[in-house]
Amino acid sequence: MYCPNCGHECNNVHDRRYFEWFFLSLFFPYIGFIAYFLFKEYNKRAAKQALNGVIAFVGFVIVGFLILILYSVFMGLSHA
Repeated sequence: MYCPNCGHECNNVHDRRYFEWFFLSLFFPYIGFIAYFLFKEYNKRAAKQALNGVIAFVGFVIVGFLILILYSVFMGLSHA
């Protein structure tokens, strides 16, 4: 892709704002899930970033629950 003003070749013209969908869906996964289905037909990069944010949120939740369960099990065993 080339710049319309100077004619210089540019590669990341459209990639600069997709990380916002990742962070938005990381903190608000329902919005990211809806954004994925809205964008998947015409803006695949934004849809992918939104879905990656939702997947990262689910991963953080699972890891957090595992840490909480392991902590409660080991603290229960040490007080017994």
